[in-house]
Amino acid sequence: MKFPLGWAKDFMDLPDDLQVISDRLTYTGYMTEHIDRVNPAWREKVTAELAERSPSGLKKLDWFVFRADADPSFELRVLAPEAFKPQGRLECELRVGQVIDVSQQKGEVFDISLDVGPSGRVRALAHKFCPSVGSKWATLLVGVGTGGAKLASQADVGYTTNSAEPVDLPDYYETGRLLAEEMTDIVFDLEVRQNRPDCLGVVGLCRDLAASLGTPFRPAAPPNPQPADLDANEFCSLTVEAPDLCRRFAIQIIRDVKIGPSPRWLADRVVAGGMRSINNVVDVTNYVMLETGQPLHAFDYDKLGNTDILVRRARPGEKMAAIDERTYDLTDDMLVVGNGDKPLALAGIIGGKESEITSSTANILLDAAHYNQTCIRKTSRKLAIRTEASTRLEKYLDPEGVAQAILRATQMILELGGGHCSRTMLDHYDPPWSPTVIEAEPQRINALLGTQFTPVQMCEYLQRLEFEARLDDGRLTVKVPSWRSDVTQMADVAEEVARIYGYENIPTQMLSSETPPHVFESPRSFDEGLRDIMTGLGLDEVITDTLADPEVLEKAYAADPGRKPRLIELQNPPSKELKALRPDLMYNLLETARINHRAGRRRLAFFEVGKVFNLGPDPAERQERRRLGVVLAGAAQAREWTGAEMPYDVFHAKGIAEAVLSTLGITGASYEPHTHPMLHPGRCGRILHHTHLLGLFGQLHPRLRKLLGMKVLDACLLELDVDLLEELAAPVEDYHNEYRHEAITADLNIVVGKNVPGADLVEAISSRGGPFLRSTRIIDLYEGERIPADKKSVTFSLRFQTPDRTLQQAEIIPALENIKAGLAERFEAAIRA
Repeated sequence: MKFPLGWAKDFMDLPDDLQVISDRLTYTGYMTEHIDRVNPAWREKVTAELAERSPSGLKKLDWFVFRADADPSFELRVLAPEAFKPQGRLECELRVGQVIDVSQQKGEVFDISLDVGPSGRVRALAHKFCPSVGSKWATLLVGVGTGGAKLASQADVGYTTNSAEPVDLPDYYETGRLLAEEMTDIVFDLEVRQNRPDCLGVVGLCRDLAASLGTPFRPAAPPNPQPADLDANEFCSLTVEAPDLCRRFAIQIIRDVKIGPSPRWLADRVVAGGMRSINNVVDVTNYVMLETGQPLHAFDYDKLGNTDILVRRARPGEKMAAIDERTYDLTDDMLVVGNGDKPLALAGIIGGKESEITSSTANILLDAAHYNQTCIRKTSRKLAIRTEASTRLEKYLDPEGVAQAILRATQMILELGGGHCSRTMLDHYDPPWSPTVIEAEPQRINALLGTQFTPVQMCEYLQRLEFEARLDDGRLTVKVPSWRSDVTQMADVAEEVARIYGYENIPTQMLSSETPPHVFESPRSFDEGLRDIMTGLGLDEVITDTLADPEVLEKAYAADPGRKPRLIELQNPPSKELKALRPDLMYNLLETARINHRAGRRRLAFFEVGKVFNLGPDPAERQERRRLGVVLAGAAQAREWTGAEMPYDVFHAKGIAEAVLSTLGITGASYEPHTHPMLHPGRCGRILHHTHLLGLFGQLHPRLRKLLGMKVLDACLLELDVDLLEELAAPVEDYHNEYRHEAITADLNIVVGKNVPGADLVEAISSRGGPFLRSTRIIDLYEGERIPADKKSVTFSLRFQTPDRTLQQAEIIPALENIKAGLAERFEAAIRA
């Protein structure tokens, strides 16, 4: 919300210190995002505009002459290609920063360059060296285009510090003058909370700020347009066919209006409010919206055709060409302002092209309304239209403000454009507003806030906000104004008292009793424990979007479309891309790794605990599961003088899975080869617990590396079913010391079939190793010379130990023989010397 201080001074007195204003706004509940003010550098920036062009006599080059109104002697000549088309929208192909010419005019040297701005306009930068000032440089921003001076970017002139959006100076800005003399207002850009739509206008913000500062609030005089002897019923009729979506709709007829440019004060305020100045009528509707928060819309009455105005649901198959040059397909859950023939406007969002105000308009139908905010919000999202009007009307606005806003706009239009208005106004209002009355005990408010306010003080704070507050037999009776629909109970009244008094003034007070211990719910407790395990393994937690792009998932599963998850798509997605709930965590984690890799991180080890969503076998069934996702990419071990860099591989992902299962006390899990469309066909596995699928792990498929723009990043993935992990988790044994007595290690080298899984070999050794065998590890794998082509050589390290004594070598010989016999019997393994 833009809050121009020059405008605010119409309604209150402001302190000179901007920091005081910013602090009071913050304490009252509004966050100041940034402040737009006159930049000191503007003292050296002036404007000029194109006056003429003429042939230069050189091949494919013309002279472009710029002049300034304020200085008739000023002339700037630019030698530029013929392709440079400064009239209208430019289509020339010029390199940014291209130097066009160095020419001398009246002893001053101009270094001319052209810069193509974001809007497509071309900006000429002339660095003027003034000998009389010595080494001081001044920058001349030359606007190229029609209708006044043009600036390429708001940030270029210091209008804001962070916007690359183009800004057009109004036509009445005189070229040749310093910008600091033209643009003088200071604008606060505020974040207004969802429950305060009354503060989406200057009046509402001033009312709150004046109450917080303790200064008088000066409301505007009630509008009183002088009507002519016209009856609005003679010009149109009004029928609200969807009263559930439109509580109030008012129409005013204004005839014989002269459309023209707005006066400077009006255009300045509209621009300061973040909108473009168009003409006097459209600017008035925008001005009243920015001032009161109530949107209005003006139609060209003579273009309506059928003047039986219907506020109705759109008909299936209807289309509407809007003022943004787009045509929208409407559905029957959308509300339109139309007639018997066609929709004239998308209610509360955007007007139709056919009935917009133009320079030839003479008669106006002006409307203001109170719509169902849910309908406006859903329509705005569905059609991806976000306007100043929809931003306000998708919240609960003041229904009593409709008539005041339309009368205010009518009076301003008559003053600026002439004409005359009808003596009556068509006004559908059902049901009318009735005030909310809240009764509260002052002592309960003090108990809630931890304060010692007197009842008189409470009344004073509330009355500053224009609440009707009185004391009746020690009780506080509060009548809530129509624009404060968020105040419904005693706690809300207490909040208003504290807000105006100042939260920062309420003393801190410790609790008089012990804080009760927080008890996690079971799923949250398990998830938190899982997060502790993952961070203990050295991974960083990330939180990614729960939404996914169906087109990207389609490409990811293109190799095997039959295995693509059945997506749950949203009816009202927040964007064209994010239209479905994510079916797994893999893609979002890969995107996180890709972004971090581009930012220069070499080690990428991220995890996320979150929900995934799929359709079940029955389309009406929705499946929601908790998953643990892990992505590993880059260097597991950085390059040091002691050794080379070691990248992550699929065994790191498998090792993390083993560590998680071990920590949770889950035994009996098996690992076997698997395939998945997103994973490398030879480096992918699944984790089973009997017949249950615990998870998947593997290396990213090379095809997807190319698709996702990760050519130099080899990623490994792991995904585990958290719901199943919680079900299988067993209490972990208490910690005990390692055995004190020395262990005996023995190496066992066997030759076995190439396709025998190593996990099966380890399981067989463990089952036949006897009570003294503590651990079995694979320490070497060899295939090649002196080993048959269908065989492999595997070396194991076996560790034997007992807690009460030191073992003797002879005691482990029977266990070794038993292990060898079991391997030979089960796998036809041969012992290799």
